[in-house]
Amino acid sequence: MEGLSRRVLATALVLLSCGLFAAPLRATDVEKHVLCAGTPWATELYVLRGPAPGPSVMVIGGLHGTEDSGWLTAEQFLSKKLANGTLVVVPRANRPAIKRHVRYTTHDLNHSFPGSPKGGGESRLAYEIMQAVGTYHCQLVLGLHQGHGVHSRDSRRVGQTLITGIPRAKDDFPWRVVDKVNAHISNRADHFTVDIYPVDGSSSEESVRKYHNRAFALESSDTYPLAKRIEYLRLLVDGCLSEVGMRYATAPAPTASVPPHLPMRARASLKARSRD
Repeated sequence: MEGLSRRVLATALVLLSCGLFAAPLRATDVEKHVLCAGTPWATELYVLRGPAPGPSVMVIGGLHGTEDSGWLTAEQFLSKKLANGTLVVVPRANRPAIKRHVRYTTHDLNHSFPGSPKGGGESRLAYEIMQAVGTYHCQLVLGLHQGHGVHSRDSRRVGQTLITGIPRAKDDFPWRVVDKVNAHISNRADHFTVDIYPVDGSSSEESVRKYHNRAFALESSDTYPLAKRIEYLRLLVDGCLSEVGMRYATAPAPTASVPPHLPMRARASLKARSRD
């Protein structure tokens, strides 16, 4: 048995030296906290920190339980590697509504801000999210949503928009982001537009009011399949992060973790996954 253990260890060392057991790419360290702990409204908050100083940004998904592209996009940022700054992610803010796949269960969470420490349900959750914005000194808050239609085709709809309550003359940040993002969307009919549409009690309006930061609602369109909604929403979040100076770390060359005997198709698949 001892001889067998030595042979297994020796084999493992050989495979490790060949890169076959190479460790996966190390993600940015992630802290996990729980808002409204011990209640039915308990929801996770994650903090990712890059090695260099930089902006602090909060991304909130799942404010409405039927807007699946919002929380699915937010969850993708949990695996990001940051070069700088702090990224705070609340991926599934309204867990009771998500579980039942309804917009909200008691009160509209996105109309419940800034909330109250003595409130229940959505009010208490909104309060704790708003407190986290201050705790982590978030200069930018992004609420990820999913709207009907496409605003550029029908101004009554909010799909494919970056929503702000501040006119362009006072802050052209949203327009700069949208122009950059649209340069990567070949179909002009799918382009994002800026919609000046302040909503009292929303996470974005109350964040700006309380902390004098920037905060927006990002809306993908339910016109598209889920994968496309996520792709567009992620592109818009990336544009916002880039505009405030947050950078992703450059991942090490993935070839070291790809066993050399794999077929080329499998090798390409592994490389693609390591870049996500």
